[in-house]
Amino acid sequence: MTLAAAGATRNHLLHVRAGVSVVWNALAALHSVGAGPEHVVRTVIYVVSADQAVLAQVWRRFLASPLAAAFTTASTLLGVAQLGFTGQLVELDVTSALPETP
Repeated sequence: MTLAAAGATRNHLLHVRAGVSVVWNALAALHSVGAGPEHVVRTVIYVVSADQAVLAQVWRRFLASPLAAAFTTASTLLGVAQLGFTGQLVELDVTSALPETP
């Protein structure tokens, strides 16, 4: 493996690890309002990368996660130059719709 390939693999792993953390945070946020992935109506995933392979790997990780049902609705995956916090690699914007309670 070349140094460039090793760096690319490490880069992919960092993004996937960040995605895992985002999944658990999103599940906790949904749960806090009595919602689950089945209540999600829209998602936008922001990934700090211009590499399509990194974006695809993060997408596959989300689809294999406990949050997967959230991505069966309108979902957008975007590669961006940077996010708001130093070292932040992945951000997930989730919109959910809860049924009215009587």
